[in-house]
Amino acid sequence: SKATHTNNNPIRVKAPQPFTGQADYIDTFFTQLQVIFLSDPNKFDNNNANQILYAINCLGGNALSFILPFIKAK
Repeated sequence: SKATHTNNNPIRVKAPQPFTGQADYIDTFFTQLQVIFLSDPNKFDNNNANQILYAINCLGGNALSFILPFIKAK
């Protein structure tokens, strides 16, 4: 059974350090994103678009450079 969040005030979780493409940080980055998504179900539950936009916002360096052409194409 999925835990429900009954308080209207989401838990404050700090944003992860920007992911710039380093392979040894990807698991930590994904774990931190998952904690953020779980901490604010009103914003992120069943909303892949919000999750993707938030994750893109946490990119930097080479990782952001890689995704920019896709964003600019929209």
